[in-house]
Amino acid sequence: MTGPDGMLTTAEYRARVAAEMSEAALQQQTITLARTLGWRAYHPYDSRRSVKGFPDLVLVNPRHGAVLFRELKTARGRLTPEQRDWLTALKFAGQDADVWRPADLLSGVIEASLQASAADTVAARLTRALAVRGEHRPERSPVLGARATCRACTPLGEAPPVTWPCRPLIDALLVIVE
Repeated sequence: MTGPDGMLTTAEYRARVAAEMSEAALQQQTITLARTLGWRAYHPYDSRRSVKGFPDLVLVNPRHGAVLFRELKTARGRLTPEQRDWLTALKFAGQDADVWRPADLLSGVIEASLQASAADTVAARLTRALAVRGEHRPERSPVLGARATCRACTPLGEAPPVTWPCRPLIDALLVIVE
């Protein structure tokens, strides 16, 4: 299907490019994007000599303390059982592990993921730092209106009914944004 003028729509163009993109091209473009956004990237030179199934990329953002494990696949590529096992094991160990495909690059999902992972990690580090210093105070959620508790204020193993950042965390994040 094409647009009214006989031209491809944006979605059609992205779908065609994604269908034709090789894993090597996806890898190269992903690494370039990651480095542009301040991430370090590791990919084994010869994966045939590595542990079978280990993800294609390990991305580290030292500034924000974030680590991502990503398996790269073409539009039609399938995970091997070993790759699936590694991704599952990493997720169970609390790591950010997933699969990226060409459509993710072309739609902006990869860029958004790299930016969000860095931002989430900054908030998590600030929360931990404030908790260590005992500076967390519960706040009322302007959205929910209920008394809420910060993640760092909640004892391990317990989930707060509502997670809302306390005032010191909000103040610290505002300083970073400015």
